[in-house]
Amino acid sequence: MNIKLVFKLNKSFLPFFVLKIICRLKVELTLADFYVTM
Repeated sequence: MNIKLVFKLNKSFLPFFVLKIICRLKVELTLADFYVTM
């Protein structure tokens, strides 16, 4: 597999992964707050 092609794919997928991680963190933080308030 061409490394340049992989790099291009990674560059295009990076924002998606970042958004996914942020969403996951937000969900976990929300759940933590929910458990704390209960």
